[in-house]
Amino acid sequence: MTGEQVDVVTMAAPGFIAGLAMDPGLGSFRAPEQQKEVLAHLAGRPGRMVSLAVSGSTIVGYVALHRVNPAYPVLHELQGIEVTPARRGRGVAGKLLAATFADPVWEDCIVYVTGDPDYWDMAGTGLNAWQYRKVLTRLYASVGFVAKPARNPDILCHVADLFMIRAGHRVPPGWEAWCYPLLGIGDPD
Repeated sequence: MTGEQVDVVTMAAPGFIAGLAMDPGLGSFRAPEQQKEVLAHLAGRPGRMVSLAVSGSTIVGYVALHRVNPAYPVLHELQGIEVTPARRGRGVAGKLLAATFADPVWEDCIVYVTGDPDYWDMAGTGLNAWQYRKVLTRLYASVGFVAKPARNPDILCHVADLFMIRAGHRVPPGWEAWCYPLLGIGDPD
């Protein structure tokens, strides 16, 4: 199974998701079948987007993004990314992110991602929180995310927490002035 081709489907529709099996290893956030239901639900909602890594008829990874607030239509959160343990270390997460952010729509958006070691699936990696954070930082940086200091207590739960932000190439200059205070990530300078 692990040698089969993995394809990435961006902007996956709810019906498409419902017709696929969920790899049993995708359980970092909730039971795999529950996660599949959540992904299908998210994919059908305005301001949300799901990309899938699919092998045959099985979901082996996913990325979920959502618009944070309708008042700020350009601001999105990368809500979750997960790849089944059997496929990790093979570039699937990078392929998912690259395909997702290849869509020109993201060049008009600001996307942020937070990372809390309490939710990272580090089991079996042999990495501690700081080492895993470094892996995630490189992964997100590969599609244009930049690490930023955070001062928001909702983000700073653990000393190894991660906060990164990506501004598309068509986002007007000066976005930091309204975005940084909104997200609580410190001053733009």
